[in-house]
Amino acid sequence: MFNAIQKAIDDERQARENEKTEEDIANKENRLAQLQMDTSGGNQLEILQLQKEIDEARENYQDSLID
Repeated sequence: MFNAIQKAIDDERQARENEKTEEDIANKENRLAQLQMDTSGGNQLEILQLQKEIDEARENYQDSLID
């Protein structure tokens, strides 16, 4: 019985962590979309950095789901 309770708690924590990760990725994607609308090229460095962060975040998130 204790193991079932512990598993339920762990599952809830994982679900909460997954939700935070998904929100973080979505926020970065929204910021990226906003920056990409600027055609002046002044934000190119930030765009490249955000693209890298999003790719890494997605990869880490997928890895965490597999584990």
